Amino acid sequence: MKTWKSPYAALVSEVRGRRLGYGGSWTRLSLKLRQNNPLCQRCGIAPSDEVHHIVPLEVNPALKMDPRNLMVCCRACHEELEKTTLRNPRQ
Repeated sequence: MKTWKSPYAALVSEVRGRRLGYGGSWTRLSLKLRQNNPLCQRCGIAPSDEVHHIVPLEVNPALKMDPRNLMVCCRACHEELEKTTLRNPRQ
């Protein structure tokens, strides 16, 4: 089942990624992951708009581009995951 995505979602993600200092490689990886997984991997309902680092970059920066350390999620789930990660960074 194909989910509808705003035509601006990729552009917003790219601009946000650049603002955060991720660069073109991250933008391409993020877009590929979200295209391959159109639904949030946490709730399974909403479109995947963002990519979450399972092990935070502050804990292990070497995992920044490792697909095994990434999960696609909707904005709401990503915010919840980030809150949890900030409270327990070594989970």
